[in-house]
Amino acid sequence: MGGGASGGPRFGDFSATTGHGALVGVNTQSGRMDDTGAGCDDEGDPACVRHLVGPRFTTALTEPLHEKAQRLR
Repeated sequence: MGGGASGGPRFGDFSATTGHGALVGVNTQSGRMDDTGAGCDDEGDPACVRHLVGPRFTTALTEPLHEKAQRLR
């Protein structure tokens, strides 16, 4: 994914077969990481790979949102 993907969803436990997964965050920017998930800056290093990154949703954010949405039904 590249430019234009910002604002898109990040899924966990996504199944390409069923199309289902848990929404765990939102893409906001790109960042470079190695295979351990540590940040890196060396574009010439093949282990330093560009990824989309952004905030991860937590229960503190999603639970009040879910409760409010349930009351709108």
